[in-house]
Amino acid sequence: MFTANAHSVSDTAISVHWHYTTEHAEGVETLTIEQRRSDGVGRVTSASPSPATSDGVCLFGDLDANVEYVYAVSATLTDGSSVSATATATTMPHPTSPSRPRPSVKAPFGLQVVDWYNLRATLTWKNGEGYGKVLVRVGDGTGVDSQIELDGSPTQYTTGRLTSGRMCRFAVKGGVDRSALSHNWDYSDWTSIDQLAPPGPSPDRIPSLGFAGLDAYWIDARATVGTAGALPGKGWGRALPITPADAASSRSDIAAVTRGSQVDLFWTGSDGAIGSTWAEPAHLAGEWTRPFPITPPGAAAAGSALAVVNRSGGGQLDMFWIGPDGAVASTWANPDGTPWHTPFPITAPHAARPGSPVAVVERGGGQLDVFWIGPDGAIGSTWADPDGKPWRPPFPITPPGAARSNSPLAAVHRGGGQLDVFWIGPDGAIGSTWADPDGKPWRPPFPITPPGAARSNSPLAAVHRGGGQLDVFWIGPDGAIGSTWANPGSGWQPPFPVTPSAATRGDSSLVAFHRGGGQLDVFWIGPDGAAASTWANPGSGWQPPFPVSPPQTARPGSPLAVVTR
Repeated sequence: MFTANAHSVSDTAISVHWHYTTEHAEGVETLTIEQRRSDGVGRVTSASPSPATSDGVCLFGDLDANVEYVYAVSATLTDGSSVSATATATTMPHPTSPSRPRPSVKAPFGLQVVDWYNLRATLTWKNGEGYGKVLVRVGDGTGVDSQIELDGSPTQYTTGRLTSGRMCRFAVKGGVDRSALSHNWDYSDWTSIDQLAPPGPSPDRIPSLGFAGLDAYWIDARATVGTAGALPGKGWGRALPITPADAASSRSDIAAVTRGSQVDLFWTGSDGAIGSTWAEPAHLAGEWTRPFPITPPGAAAAGSALAVVNRSGGGQLDMFWIGPDGAVASTWANPDGTPWHTPFPITAPHAARPGSPVAVVERGGGQLDVFWIGPDGAIGSTWADPDGKPWRPPFPITPPGAARSNSPLAAVHRGGGQLDVFWIGPDGAIGSTWADPDGKPWRPPFPITPPGAARSNSPLAAVHRGGGQLDVFWIGPDGAIGSTWANPGSGWQPPFPVTPSAATRGDSSLVAFHRGGGQLDVFWIGPDGAAASTWANPGSGWQPPFPVSPPQTARPGSPLAVVTR
C-alpha cells in the first residue's frame, strides 16, 4: 500500500509525507513529487528526494499564503513496477498581527555550470551569507521545473538528467531562520543563469545499477570499459559503455569490487595511471560517476595486473599492481569520502618479473596476503595486519621455476585462515600449495591436474564454494574450459570440461565466482568476441554456455571482471 498526505506548517511551507508497505521484498528505488496550485496558476514544480525511501517527508517552501496545493507522489519500485498517491493541503493565511518587515537575505552569487556528464549538470555558487538552507530550481524547457531543498549552506549541486539540446534555467536562493523558529524562513532573491544542455547519450544508452544483480565488465575495441548486467528473473540486459573511448590502455587489466550495493571499477590508462569509476543505486539513479585517477601517471607498468579487495567488508578498498620498477605497489581509500592515499611500494624493486600477475586475499581480521611471480619463477608473497605495522619482508612460497613463464595466479581463502594458491607449471599442469594460520611453512607444491591440462596461454580462476570446497578452472588445449574440485576430506577430483571444445577465443580471459547457495558462474570470451557464461547449482550439471553480450564486444586480449550485488 502506498499513501501520501500533506499539511501546512506555515504561511509559506507545506510538508508532504509518504509511506509504502508491502509483504514482499521490493522497495522504493526512485521517488518524484510534483507540486501545483489547485487553481492552475503558476508552473508545476517537482522534487526527487534522494536517497528514495519507503517512508519519508519532503518540505516545500517559498509558497503563497492561503493557497491550496496538490501533490502527486509517484514511486518506482525495485521490481520495476510503480505506485502513486495524491495529497492536498492549504498554506496558512498571512499573520494578521503586526509584524516587523522581513530583513533582507543576501543572495547567492557566481552561479555557474562547472561540468556536464551524462546530461547531468554540476552547479557551483558562492553564498551571500551563512544560510540554513538553499533552494535549487532547475528547468529544462519542458514546462516542468524541479526544486530541491538542501540543508545547511552548500555551494554545489548535481542535477538530475536533463534534455539534450534544450535551454536550461538554473536558479538558487538562500534561506535564513532569523527568528529561530523551525518554519519561519526569510529567503534571498533568486540568482539564475541559462545554459544550453549539450548533446549526450539517450537515457537508454546510460548504464546504471539496480539494487541487486550480476554485472560483467570488459574492454572493447574503442578502449572503452563496457558492461552488461543481469537482474534476478530478468536475464541479461544490453551491453553499454561505462567510460569514454580511449579510457583504457592497450594492455589494461580490469578489477572490480563491491562495498555494500556500490560497485568500484578500476583499469589502467594510457598514461600509466590507474583510473576508476563507481556506481551506487541510491546515487544519481545508479549511474556511473565520471572516471577519475587514483594514482599519478606512470604508477603502473605497461600491462600491469590489477587486484583489489574490500578489507573486512567495511568499505576500505586496497588496490595492488606492478610498478615500472618491478615492485608491487598499493594504495587504499576509506569509505569516508577522503581521496585515495599516495601510492607506496610493498616490496623492493624487481620483486615481480615482467608481466607477473598479482593476487590478493583477506585471510580474516583484516590481514591481507598478496602474491606474485618473481624473476626466478617462484611464487612470492608478503602480508600485513591492520595493526599499523609495515608490510612484512617478501618471501617465496614455492621453489624457483614452479610457475611457467606466462603463468597466471589465483589465491583463495578457504575459511579458518587457510590460504590456497594456484598457478600453471612448466609442464602445463595446475600447481598448488597451501598454508594454515598455525605458523607452519607453506606446504610443498603439488599438481592438481595431469601435465598438459592447460593450453599454452591459459588463464586461471579459483573460487571457494563454501564449506571448504574449492573449484578451479582453466582453458584446455582444445579450447574447452576445464575444472576440478576438492572438499576438505577428499583429494582433488579428476579434471572434466564444463563447456564444449572451442568455446573460448584464443586469447580469452576467465572469471569464476560463487554467487551464493553453492551456485558457481564462469565467464570467458567466445570465438566471436562475445562475453559468454555457464553456471551450475549443487546437484545439477553445468548448463549449456550462452552469450551475455553481442559478438565483437570484447577487444582482442580483453580482460574480464564480474561482481554480484
